[in-house]
Amino acid sequence: MKKLLISTLLVLFIFILAGCSTQNQYLRKDLQQTDLVVEMFKNQSFQPGLEEKLTRILSEEFLSDGRYHLVNEDISSSGIRLKGTITQYKRNIISVDANDKVTLYQISLTVNIETHKADKSLAYNGITLNTTYVPLRDNIDFETEFEAQERLMEDLAEEISYKVSKDIFSH
Repeated sequence: MKKLLISTLLVLFIFILAGCSTQNQYLRKDLQQTDLVVEMFKNQSFQPGLEEKLTRILSEEFLSDGRYHLVNEDISSSGIRLKGTITQYKRNIISVDANDKVTLYQISLTVNIETHKADKSLAYNGITLNTTYVPLRDNIDFETEFEAQERLMEDLAEEISYKVSKDIFSH
């Protein structure tokens, strides 16, 4: 009985190890990374500091994609240069309570993007996303405008990365 138990455990252990080894064949080791320069965004809105946050968040998004290698200025002939302009930032009051205290804000961000590659240039104008947030209130969950901006920019970075990658890598 003891031999049967040990044999069964040994076979089970071998199947587990074999299962782990077959998963590794799907890892992409031949992935060619494209050089990418993300220039500091220009900010034409009246909200200071947005350009630095959006440039950082967008750079992180492209890095997490895995198909890009961020470089400072020197790009290869197959590299991509991305430029962007924040054209508008808005904060609107969506609702107020009976005491005229704001209970919900909406913020929106509009950007224009240009990509330049050796053989083609693309422009994406008027990319706009918006989100809402609940300002600081007593005894309820809240989000600061800064936190809502970060969340909005993360969503915007995903949208930009998707649009650019779709056009750059479609042949």
